[in-house]
Amino acid sequence: MKYVACYGDSLVQGFPFGPRYSWTAQVEKLTQIKILNYGVCGDCCDDIIYRMRQYALPEYLHHVIFLGGANDILQGRRLEDISRDYKRVLEWC
Repeated sequence: MKYVACYGDSLVQGFPFGPRYSWTAQVEKLTQIKILNYGVCGDCCDDIIYRMRQYALPEYLHHVIFLGGANDILQGRRLEDISRDYKRVLEWC
C-alpha cells in the first residue's frame, strides 16, 4: 500500500463536513492509497509549513501533497510571501 501525506487548508480537511467526507477519504475508498490528512480549516501557507515541520513523517511515506494558498489570497497576503512559502515547502520535502 502507498502512503501519501496531504497538507493544506479546509480543502484538504473536508470542510464543511469533516475529514470522513473529504476528497482524501474518497481516494482511500476507491484506491489502495492511504492518505494522511493534515488539513486544517483557515490555515495559510505559513501555518501549514509550521505544522509540517512539527512532526517527523513516517519513513514508509511515498509522497507529500501540499494544497494551500486560497486563504492567503483571501487574507490579502502578498504574492511574494506566498511564493516564498511554496519554496520553503519544496525545500522541506
